[in-house]
Amino acid sequence: AESRAKQAVINAAQEAERLKIDAAMAEVIEVVDQVAVVAAANDPSGALPELKYAKAAFIRPVEDVLAFARPVEHLVYKEADPRQAVGLVDPDQFFEPSYTETLEQMIAHVVAEEGPVLDTELARRIARAHGWVRTGSRIRDRVDQIARARFRSHEEEQTGVFFWPAHIESDTSVVFRKPGDEDSTRGLSEICLQELRALVDEMVQRGHEGESLIYAVAKEAGVSKLAHAGRQRIEKAIRQTAE
Repeated sequence: AESRAKQAVINAAQEAERLKIDAAMAEVIEVVDQVAVVAAANDPSGALPELKYAKAAFIRPVEDVLAFARPVEHLVYKEADPRQAVGLVDPDQFFEPSYTETLEQMIAHVVAEEGPVLDTELARRIARAHGWVRTGSRIRDRVDQIARARFRSHEEEQTGVFFWPAHIESDTSVVFRKPGDEDSTRGLSEICLQELRALVDEMVQRGHEGESLIYAVAKEAGVSKLAHAGRQRIEKAIRQTAE
C-alpha cells in the first residue's frame, strides 16, 4: 500500500509538470499565430515567404517571438530647405566670392539634415532655393567645390559623390531613414550603399532572404516599381552585407 501511495505521488508530480509544459507551448503558439496575422495584414499580395514553424523538438522562447514582432524605430528622411539657414538669398551673387559664406551655410544645412546626400541632390536643393528650375554644370561645380572642402565624402561608381554630416563619424554608424512623406521618397540611387546595407541587415533580421529580401528592401525604401537598375543596386548592397 505504501509503495502504491508513493507511485501515485510521483505520477501526480509528472502530470503537473506535463501540464506546465503544455501551457507554455500553447502560449508560444498563440504569440506566433499573432505574428502570422500581422505579417499577413502587412503583405496582402503574398510576397513574403510562407511562415514555417518548428516542430515540437524545438520551441522558440516567448521573448524571442515578441522581439521578432516588436516594430523597429526608424529615423525619418525629409528634404531640407537651405533658405532656413540664411536670411536672404541672392541669385545674382551666386558665383561671387563674397557669397561663398552664404552658400557654405546653406550647404551645411542640407548636409546636416539629409546627409549622406548625393552631390546632384545637394546641388539641386541649392539651385531651387535660388529660384532656378535647372541645375547647370556651373552651379553643380560651385556647390561641389564648397562641399568637398568642408565635408567627408565618398564616391560610388555610376552614381556620384555622397557628402556626410559631421555627426555620423563612420560608415558603420549610419542607419536607414524611411521617407517622412510621399514627397521625401528617394530613388535607390540617391541612397548610399552604406545606408542600403543597414536596411538589408534589418530585413535579414526579420527573416527575409532571396527574392523576398530584395522586394522587402525596395518596399521599405518606398519603391513601388522596382526597375532593373534599382534591383542591381539592392543586390550589390546584399553582396556587400554578406562579405
